[in-house]
Amino acid sequence: MSRTQAIHSSQNLVIPPSIIYRCTPDVRDFDIYDINLPASVVIDGILSCTQLGEGVSVPGANNQDDEKKEPCKRIYLHAFRGARDDASVRAFKQSLKQHEEAETNGPSGSECLLYTGHVGVSFDAKSPIYGFNPNTGDLAGWQVIKKLKSREVSKPYPGIVTDDTAVFSMAISKGLDYKVLEYVFPESEYKKIQKAFKLTRKKTGLTYSFPKQGGDCNCATWPSKIGLSIPCSDGAMKAYMNSFKNKEIRRSGECSDK
Repeated sequence: MSRTQAIHSSQNLVIPPSIIYRCTPDVRDFDIYDINLPASVVIDGILSCTQLGEGVSVPGANNQDDEKKEPCKRIYLHAFRGARDDASVRAFKQSLKQHEEAETNGPSGSECLLYTGHVGVSFDAKSPIYGFNPNTGDLAGWQVIKKLKSREVSKPYPGIVTDDTAVFSMAISKGLDYKVLEYVFPESEYKKIQKAFKLTRKKTGLTYSFPKQGGDCNCATWPSKIGLSIPCSDGAMKAYMNSFKNKEIRRSGECSDK
């Protein structure tokens, strides 16, 4: 930075482009420095170091610092609570009963998730959305729900990460309680989480169970396994949904959106 001149504090000052001021030992003066600012700034009134404090700078002086910061990257956590009004609960229980009596495979995975609720993550954009689910093989939906709810599972189900964008779209279309939490990370931190996600997407040794039933996680707590600081560690959807606001933004570390 090149010093250009010292201006007496009683003068009104017009700061042209590429200028910043800084206090000198004489509290009545300040020095002007060229730092390649983008636009001129007008400062009116009596300017003294006792008023300004040391190292005070005009808007735009942090542009150089921003250039040194990592780019910001975003991860989105999507969550919806299952349909729990009386009519929906009765309909789902009736569907379970009918499939059990007929020994058919339903309800479908999507129907089950729309009843239980679900959590997923997306990277950079709000889709595709990936979620953590039990890998139940050919087991019928009614059997899976029955065993998960009644604790009949002798050991937790193996987990699997799948593209669940469709079921999240269904939740929105049905008007279910749906929230999105936005995380903003420096690029290096984002890449660590993304790498952990890709590993679990390809193959995961994590097991699935409902909360407090012995598994490693469920859909709500799984994001913590790839490095996200989840809003609630309880795993129960009601508490989870109450733990953050829709469209809330949480930042981790310093980064630049420029």
